[in-house]
Amino acid sequence: MLRHWWLRGARTLRAHSGCATEKPKREIPQDGLQLSDFIRQSTRKTRQKAIIPSIEDTKEYLNVEDLRGNGRTVCYVTYGCQMNVSDMEIVRSIMTQYGFIETPQKENADIVLLMTCSIRDGAEKKVWNQLKLIRSNAVNKSQIVGVLGCMAERVRHDLLAKNKLVNIVAGPDSYRDLPRLVAVAAGGSNAINVQLSLDETYADVQPIRVDAETKTAFMWVFLALKNFMGIIVCLLITNLEANIGTS
Repeated sequence: MLRHWWLRGARTLRAHSGCATEKPKREIPQDGLQLSDFIRQSTRKTRQKAIIPSIEDTKEYLNVEDLRGNGRTVCYVTYGCQMNVSDMEIVRSIMTQYGFIETPQKENADIVLLMTCSIRDGAEKKVWNQLKLIRSNAVNKSQIVGVLGCMAERVRHDLLAKNKLVNIVAGPDSYRDLPRLVAVAAGGSNAINVQLSLDETYADVQPIRVDAETKTAFMWVFLALKNFMGIIVCLLITNLEANIGTS
C-alpha cells in the first residue's frame, strides 16, 4: 500500500500549453522510503542516510560478542500513549535477550532509553528537558542515552547534533537493531537507525511487562491505519500499514 501510493504519480499526465506531458517516473531510493519522502518538496530538508553507520560497515569491526549486554544496566523511560508503553515492552524483551539488565536508577545506569511521543510540541519539550537532566545528574559519565519512537523518527539526526545529549536514535521499526547501535555508541560514535519498514511487526517478540501480574495486556490486531487522520500523526510516523497474523 505504501509503495503503491508513492509510485502512483508515475503515469499522471499534466496539461501545459495545450500539450500533455508525462511526469517523470518515481523510483524508490535504495535505502527505502523515509518520512521526508511524503512531505512537499518545498518543505523537505536535505535527505540524510536513515542508518548511520550502516549494518554492512559495522560488520567489519563488530562481532556477536560486542552486541551482548554482559550485565550492563538499562533504565527504560516511557512518554506518551499506550502504544509507546507496548513498544517499550518489545524493547525490554529485545535488550533482555542480549543480556542487558533493567534498573530503575537513571543516574547510575549504563544506558538510558527514552520512548518518546511527537504528537504535540509540549511532549517533545518534556523530552528535551529530561535529556538535559539525565546528562547533568549522571553519575556514570560514560552513560549512553538513546531516544526511541516517534520523536526519534521526526527529529532524527538533529537529536544527535544538540549539545551531545543523545548517543542513539532509533525509530519505531528499528528496535531489533538496538544492541548494534549500543555497541557503536560504546565505541565512542553516535548511531542512528530511522529506516521505515513495510513489514516489521515484531510479531515474534514476546513483550516483557513491567508488572508481570497485571490484568491488562496489549493485543495488536492491525498496526496503524490506512486513512489519514490529523490526530493519528504518530501512527503515520510509526508505520502506514502492517498486518499482524491472528496465529
